[in-house]
Amino acid sequence: MRNLLLILLAQQLPTRVRQFLKPKKPTSAQGQASKPPVLQDIDRFFPAGVPPRRALVMLRPDIWLTAVKQHPNITLYNHYGFVFSLVKALNESGYIVDLVDSYTSYQINHKYDLFIGHGGHCKPFLDQLPPDIPVFQYISGLYWKVFDVESDERYERFFSHYGASRPTAHRRSITSQIEGLEYLNERADVMFTIHCPRMVAAYGRYSSKFHFTGLGAYLDELFVMKPGERDFDDGRKNFIYVGGTGGNLQKGLDLLIEAFQETPDLHLYIYCKVEEEILKHCRKELAAPNIHYIYHWKYRPFHGRLRELLKRTNFSVHAPINIGMGTAFMATMGAGMVPVGFVDIHNPGESAVLCDSWKVKDLVECIRRASRKSPEWCENASRLTVAKYQEHCDPEQVEKNFVKMFSALK
Repeated sequence: MRNLLLILLAQQLPTRVRQFLKPKKPTSAQGQASKPPVLQDIDRFFPAGVPPRRALVMLRPDIWLTAVKQHPNITLYNHYGFVFSLVKALNESGYIVDLVDSYTSYQINHKYDLFIGHGGHCKPFLDQLPPDIPVFQYISGLYWKVFDVESDERYERFFSHYGASRPTAHRRSITSQIEGLEYLNERADVMFTIHCPRMVAAYGRYSSKFHFTGLGAYLDELFVMKPGERDFDDGRKNFIYVGGTGGNLQKGLDLLIEAFQETPDLHLYIYCKVEEEILKHCRKELAAPNIHYIYHWKYRPFHGRLRELLKRTNFSVHAPINIGMGTAFMATMGAGMVPVGFVDIHNPGESAVLCDSWKVKDLVECIRRASRKSPEWCENASRLTVAKYQEHCDPEQVEKNFVKMFSALK
């Protein structure tokens, strides 16, 4: 009951209060002006003396404006840090940038040298462009066909296991965008993202189009330990689960709760929002003494407790469908937490303890295997994990990779 009470007081109650107090969205022209549908001629980082080219980018202009205001202290990589780095890299590569919200209508009035699309609403804009324009696509997740199949498997497993009726739609469903996503996949010359082998393979005949730039994740200084601060011996029994945006079932929280119920000597610390399905059907599992809800520790009064826990936590555990690695999970890698579970990592080597299945019995074996690693192995794996983050997830390195990719275009 302890976890359920904490979730009620620290998560559900504040959310309901915010919803009650939240002002209605403005409907006036003034309110609409804060989210411009088009932003043209962005040249903030354009180098002097370079013949300009022009790129049309289908990402929200208001996100760029917010990122510019926040820089150099942008708080979220998705989507603010990503849009800022992408536009900056395009400028530095010789492109003036026009940002267009793909949900608006836009009559193209420039000659473009590059198109960058994301999501399922790009077709009306692509159809206005010449067929030979280079088309780049930013990939942030699983191919839509496989997303539906893998989500179905997770939902069927969960609701059958608990004898409940499953909802008709998935969380984060992209069904409404299928036609547009397929059109963009077909038109794209390059699809860029981080290298997650199972996610890439899911794109089938489009897999050969992938270019691996990495994908950024900002480090929370609370998570970063100085050399010698982490107790790698005691830390072998502690695992943290982090999650950003919604989708507990698709990200495997239910599986991990069940797995840790079978490993009573090991501890799972849940650092994410726990959604209604989990609260309703996993009450027994959440009551296990080795499962701890700590998401409220993100608030300043609890920072000391969070730091002390992280000094005694070696592992970041995850078991999502093959949507790649979320930014929250990647940030734990930057903090030196060793990946454990069903995680889609390229060439993990000795920097992770992984399994090839998300079945609970396989996750239990994987978690056990991680806990039996020596403190020396864990310390070395932690260093290797940080190096992997720096190569593939550090925002500055990802930005350099963007520049290299765009600068190579002729």
